Amino acid sequence: MKRIAFFGAKAALHAKVVVFDRKDVFVGSFNLDPRSADINTEAGLYVESPELAAEVIAWMDEGVLPINSYRVLLDANGDLQWVTTYEGEEVRFDTDPDSTAWQRFVTGFIGILPVEEQL
Repeated sequence: MKRIAFFGAKAALHAKVVVFDRKDVFVGSFNLDPRSADINTEAGLYVESPELAAEVIAWMDEGVLPINSYRVLLDANGDLQWVTTYEGEEVRFDTDPDSTAWQRFVTGFIGILPVEEQL
């Protein structure tokens, strides 16, 4: 199964998008935590536009359809599973289906480092 890859990039924008009262939109990289406020260089844009808010809502509604997203669940053993729909059938994965073995290795290695207070 192949998902859409935008621009063939290996990196992705990790943006946060929030719609307020269906009329205002915030788009940015800012996390709502002390690290983003004190350490990271983050940015955001707040726009008062019901038209833009409607477009963002429609975009998000499409993005969360089962064919375009994954539900992450715990199986009977407490392990993560990624669940999606492909050609009308439910498909389950035991590892992140959009990651490589190398990415999973790096993530596991970082997980053993003593950096919890930085997260």
